[in-house]
Amino acid sequence: LLSSSQALADAAHFIQSKGQDLDASPVTGTMWIAFGGSYSGNLAAWLRLKYPHLVSAAVASSAPVHAQYDFYQYNAVLTKSLSIQGGSACQHMVSQATSNFVSLSQSSKGLQRLEDIFYPCVGLRNESMAEGIS
Repeated sequence: LLSSSQALADAAHFIQSKGQDLDASPVTGTMWIAFGGSYSGNLAAWLRLKYPHLVSAAVASSAPVHAQYDFYQYNAVLTKSLSIQGGSACQHMVSQATSNFVSLSQSSKGLQRLEDIFYPCVGLRNESMAEGIS
């Protein structure tokens, strides 16, 4: 799991690496524009703010502009979208999978099971990782 700062650093590294491969830079007239919607819209805007020398513009569609802890309204929108696009069975499966994931994250045996399924780069039994999941 990446923090938003790590995700931004990864994007900046990609831009720098790919820019070198393509001989692209502001000097040659090449501009990078970050795009994103919802949370990734926030990332796009933050990328522009944190790395203005790399990103010329950002399009942040439907990005929440006011950070909110326990943003339960988002779950209501997501649930409705899943029901409309995938039907009630889809919405139920996603809800059940989320519940199962949270349940597994509550014990070290469950975290081991999640590691066996997802093969994370950093073990989930790390205390700070486990806190982020639950």
